[in-house]
Amino acid sequence: MSREFNPSSPFPKFIHIMCPCPTGWGFASDLTVEIGKLAVESGLWYLAEYENGKVKMNGVPKNLKPIEDYVKRQRRSRHLTAENIQMIQENRDSEWKLIKEKWL
Repeated sequence: MSREFNPSSPFPKFIHIMCPCPTGWGFASDLTVEIGKLAVESGLWYLAEYENGKVKMNGVPKNLKPIEDYVKRQRRSRHLTAENIQMIQENRDSEWKLIKEKWL
């Protein structure tokens, strides 16, 4: 589907992005794209559009990857215990349950 951006539209415009930071997050800069993809594939970041009162999910992972794949590659997460990771994963799962109920 191709859509043109209409700057004269009366509706507000907002773009919310997630941009991995190699220096702050503690990973090699050549892994930036991979880290960004893992955030989506693990379900810790979702891709969506909101237009005309409707949410459209883009790139929904068929099977969410374990969050360890995402957090263990970053130095900023080295303090997380197995218990912390389990809590994050449970929160992710409950968020995705709501996403599926509301938007999929």
